[in-house]
Amino acid sequence: TGNLKVGAYTLPSTDGTNGQVLKTNGAGVLTWSADNVGSGTTQWTTSGSNIYYNTGNVGIGTASPSSALHVVSTGSNPIKIDGGANMYVSLYEGGTYRGYLGSFYSGNAADVDFGTGIGNTTGGVDLSIQGVPKLTVNPDGNLTLGGVVNNSLTVAGSTSYLRMNATLLTGTAWSYSNDGYYNYVNCISAAGGGGIVASFANTTEPYQFTVWGNMQANGFQSNSDRKLKTNIQPLSDVFSAIDVVEKLNPVTYDFKKDEYKIMNLPSQKQFGFIAQEIQQVLPNLVQSSNTAVSQDENGNLVRDQILSVNYIEVIPILTEAIQEQQKQIDDLKNQIQILSSDKSQMNDGTISLNPISTAMLGQNVPNPFDNSTLIPFRIPKGCNSASIMITSSAEGKVITVIPVSCDENHISIDGGQLTTGTYTYSLIVDGVTISTRQMILTK
Repeated sequence: TGNLKVGAYTLPSTDGTNGQVLKTNGAGVLTWSADNVGSGTTQWTTSGSNIYYNTGNVGIGTASPSSALHVVSTGSNPIKIDGGANMYVSLYEGGTYRGYLGSFYSGNAADVDFGTGIGNTTGGVDLSIQGVPKLTVNPDGNLTLGGVVNNSLTVAGSTSYLRMNATLLTGTAWSYSNDGYYNYVNCISAAGGGGIVASFANTTEPYQFTVWGNMQANGFQSNSDRKLKTNIQPLSDVFSAIDVVEKLNPVTYDFKKDEYKIMNLPSQKQFGFIAQEIQQVLPNLVQSSNTAVSQDENGNLVRDQILSVNYIEVIPILTEAIQEQQKQIDDLKNQIQILSSDKSQMNDGTISLNPISTAMLGQNVPNPFDNSTLIPFRIPKGCNSASIMITSSAEGKVITVIPVSCDENHISIDGGQLTTGTYTYSLIVDGVTISTRQMILTK
């Protein structure tokens, strides 16, 4: 009975179990133990060419691992993964494939990929700060910045991009938002205040791009090629530019900056027109838009219908008015020259003193006209009768005959008593037609 001793070694008194081997404690006592030769620990299980461990954590460089695999190293490259072509490390969650890290789907073999796998059709790729996604590549390829849909920046499409210059934008904040009417891009400088709000409108609004604040540029070009236009006609055929300009009411004014702060209105003294007044004269130059004018207590934009004026299109009207006015000045110069010449000839006796021969009919001013026009004439003293006869060129009939006295030198014609069209007017003195001219009425 008892343990059997062989030389210096004491053998166990039991037979042991299948697969066990004898191990020494270094003091000559042998005991039955599992055969784990080469495994390095009794906690690993060998199965064919595989080895596995299902309980506890594995530590490399640490005696107290806190994760399934815990690596601690003072070196700069604690883990190295080296695979073949198109290598990748798969990422699973609860047995479901989510994505990978490697260089598998890139067009360039030297690229490094991090993303979702082919089978993951609903997941995106997040760059998070403190567990909160801040930059997300969505499944549709769009890029969302900020993590909140209504306060994010999305760049979509193969040709769309967002580019910021760090030098130019130092201390400057950019923001993007959409309120159902416009997409807003807001730039606010670190100095506070000012900045711009550029809005890109939907197709139901008259303006596709709006800037709240002053703009500066080296030039501005408007498309004006003849090939883009139709129904081209002289402005003088549409209306009298002088009559239009006479109806304009230039004013000076200040904007209500304190009442409409978010519009970033200019603070300087302004010169221009009132849109409602321009609308009565040139309605095509006035547009109305549903513009954000303030914010409520919750920060929501408050909108109102705001009128704006196309000042650039006033330029052709002013140009035409100057040309019409210059023509009137030239006509008056010619008439003054004729009168001066007649007077000189009468004084030196080279002109007949026949009273009728000194009669003269001038061109109406303005012409064309849409309200009223002035017809100048000269009638010799001592005449028996004189009149102005107006005839419709289209109908060929006399519209009216206006008697004038020998003391008069002009009459005014009211366009409201006539229809739009071309007319002739004649000066008749003592039954003799002195001269006939043409005038055009536009309305």
